[in-house]
Amino acid sequence: MVRAAIPLAALTLAGCCTTPEPEVVTEQVKVEVPAMPEAPPELESDYNRPALPRFVPPGHDQAKAALTKDGVQRLQQIIDSMESRREAWRAWYMGNQQE
Repeated sequence: MVRAAIPLAALTLAGCCTTPEPEVVTEQVKVEVPAMPEAPPELESDYNRPALPRFVPPGHDQAKAALTKDGVQRLQQIIDSMESRREAWRAWYMGNQQE
């Protein structure tokens, strides 16, 4: 009988010692979120690359870095145009940084 009374008393005490529900307060806080402005149309447009050069075997009589002289020029044009586009994006981005 005593064995059954101890758990019963513990359960009764645990039931009487309830903690009140926490008070929840919800507030709406408006925070300004910085946003980058729209990119200029010339930067958003698709990249129009020139025609790719034709690679030739190293032993070819017109080979220069496995490209013909014309191929080397076209490859250099592609590299230059991509580099200038990358620099344009960087300049635009750096000029529009939010403080």
